[in-house]
Amino acid sequence: MLFNQWSWTQNGVAIASGSTNCSGDETLSGTGVRPANANGFSAQVGTNSQTWTFDPAGPFKASLSGSAGGGGGHCSLVCIPFHKESGKLTVDS
Repeated sequence: MLFNQWSWTQNGVAIASGSTNCSGDETLSGTGVRPANANGFSAQVGTNSQTWTFDPAGPFKASLSGSAGGGGGHCSLVCIPFHKESGKLTVDS
């Protein structure tokens, strides 16, 4: 399962946010309204996270890719590799 979260921020404080849990070959998309007073955005996709700042009067675009799982595995009598999932968040406002 790949956990994703994002927040519109004002001076580093979250003012609107969302999250999803995805598994398998899911594609999620949606639209929303950027808060007028937002001057930042933070996001996490899997184990990767990033924060951006921008001028609230101008456009904002961002993209973040990440993954979770993979590598290693569980071994007792049989080795079972962990499933790796990856995702990408794209924002254009």
